[in-house]
Amino acid sequence: MSPLRPAFLASFLLLWTLSARVAPGSDAATIRDVARAVALEGRLDLDHPSPGYTVQAPDGRWFAKFPLLASLVAVPAQYPERLIETAAMPPADKDLYLALVRGLTPAAVGAAAVTLLLAILLALGHRPVVAAGVTAAWLFATCALPYLRSAWSEGIQLCAVALCLLAAVRFARVAPGRRTPGQAPGPRDAILLGLSAGLVLLAKPVLAPFAGATAAGALVAAWPSIRPRLARVLAWAAAGALPPVAASIAYDFARSGSPLMTDYGLFLVPVGFTHPVPDGLYGLLLSPGRGLAWYAPVVALSVAGAVAAARERPRDAVRIGAGTGFLGVLLLYSAFTVWHGGEQWGPRFLVPMLAPLAVLGAPVAERLIARGRPGGLSLVAALVAAGLFVNVPGLLVSPSDFFSAVPYRPHSEVPLDADLRPTEPVEADNLSLVNHVPAFSPISGHRRLLGHAVAGGDPAEDAPWIEQSAGRPPLRQPVDPRLDLWFVPDARRPDVPGPQGLAILAVLLLATLAATVDAIRSIRRAQVPG
Repeated sequence: MSPLRPAFLASFLLLWTLSARVAPGSDAATIRDVARAVALEGRLDLDHPSPGYTVQAPDGRWFAKFPLLASLVAVPAQYPERLIETAAMPPADKDLYLALVRGLTPAAVGAAAVTLLLAILLALGHRPVVAAGVTAAWLFATCALPYLRSAWSEGIQLCAVALCLLAAVRFARVAPGRRTPGQAPGPRDAILLGLSAGLVLLAKPVLAPFAGATAAGALVAAWPSIRPRLARVLAWAAAGALPPVAASIAYDFARSGSPLMTDYGLFLVPVGFTHPVPDGLYGLLLSPGRGLAWYAPVVALSVAGAVAAARERPRDAVRIGAGTGFLGVLLLYSAFTVWHGGEQWGPRFLVPMLAPLAVLGAPVAERLIARGRPGGLSLVAALVAAGLFVNVPGLLVSPSDFFSAVPYRPHSEVPLDADLRPTEPVEADNLSLVNHVPAFSPISGHRRLLGHAVAGGDPAEDAPWIEQSAGRPPLRQPVDPRLDLWFVPDARRPDVPGPQGLAILAVLLLATLAATVDAIRSIRRAQVPG
């Protein structure tokens, strides 16, 4: 029995139980607005601007600055949302059911990402227990955790990247015993490879280096069998890529008049790929506020795996392609003016890249565990424990609470004119305090706010925070942090969740426990494919 279906169900129920409310005026809210326009009005534009989250097309219409795929995925949930909004029921009940329905899409997307990564590792020939452990470590003990249960687009990007990887693995058939002599990828394999690469572009155009490098790695791995009919294979792959690529180009043309506009091409401040790359690399990999090394400690195994894959070329062409794609995306984001990703948890731009990093790190993790030495297992366990220690506060405390307290001037506080353009100069990278001072990093700040959310108290009176801010601007505004979970009441919703919400929470917890036990059993019973 395949463990994929039980893994999807367990992940879905867990992420649904941990889902967060959609903050008004956030990126996620704008994504939902577009999805609603598609579902209820059959259009992709909005009838209102949103500072920082929309761009105005040459014909005067307003569009979200986000890629199209995130909103399209959220379309199905708009129909039950509309029914609940128009139903006659107490406001508290309506608020509760809306929070539950809005958690469905991100939970399904996050569970799909988990299932796809597990399928990739199984297809590569890893033992089921190892594949499941690596999947859990790289997605639940890293900065991916807060995004997998939220309505942000990072979960969609991660799914698209994982689907592209899975298509590459199946195209190359690199698992032990998967290809017989002379067997070559068929039209279906080539179409899926092209389609998945196109979906990566539809999810986030800046991920193009990954899509290209991964597809190239698959072609290299399968080269002996596809060489006699290379033109035909490339034609099938191009046919698969055409629909999503055409949709992305058409959408960009509609909202900007140019098929090559980036998602942030008309943002409130001048942005582009002009940032010094060394500074961006340090920021994304090692800085106290955004460094991947702190938010995903298990990537240390990915580095070791990348070195091993490079030594085994070309036999490991798919892994090499995935690693090369990661490096391309990393360099591109390092040159991006807003490399840090704004007011969010950790290096959010690198969240989709955790899938190829897991593929690189899995062989190292398996060797450390298979040797039977306590030291190897202890090392893996320590990296996972460190990741959970860092990222659980990012899950439980909303980034909006943290960035409401930390002293800096966000784009939302810059005066705008009637066309939503800044009326005074704004520095694009205005988060230096958060990115580079450990005491003001999200890791430190979320942990402090979590303590206040649990034990009470005023974050503005947090002595260590104030000591570090000597000579710095004061806290921006008073903050009353609450746990960022759908079933936790706050000042605006003191009567939510109420008895019904607690009963639903109990059912979800029991269902999650049962599904998790079933998933563990199915993984232990599973056999290595092939």
